[in-house]
Amino acid sequence: MYGDPDELERLARDLHGRAQQVRDAAADHQRGAEAAHWVSTAATVYRENVAQDRRDADAAADAMDAAADALMAHAQEVRDTIALIARAEREAREWISRQADRAGNVVGDLVDGVGGMLSDAGDLLVGGLRQLPAAGSVGWLDVAEDLPGGGD
Repeated sequence: MYGDPDELERLARDLHGRAQQVRDAAADHQRGAEAAHWVSTAATVYRENVAQDRRDADAAADAMDAAADALMAHAQEVRDTIALIARAEREAREWISRQADRAGNVVGDLVDGVGGMLSDAGDLLVGGLRQLPAAGSVGWLDVAEDLPGGGD
């Protein structure tokens, strides 16, 4: 759902490499045009066109590098989001576990009738656990936010 940050970085490195290939090819083409030993108006126009093509190729390569940089930045954003979700999930699960432990201790100390009522409440809590988001899901951010005291 979030993308693989390592794969995003691999794509970015590949794009940077291809941008350099574009620059190199344009530079080679321009060097070849400048090395030609013919002189005429057409030769001058040709060299000017090749020089413009190189500037255009360099601009395209710059855009490719900018896109690669954006991919790298996105990969870091994905890593940060995955870490945030993991932290929210861990905190929510810990909070739920603490609440279940507290409820279990209360049930153990009460008389059978009241204990039976709390057991029913405990079943609701366990039933609620089945409604929690899947591991790693962005839904854990909402769960952690909704906990009393922010998960304390």
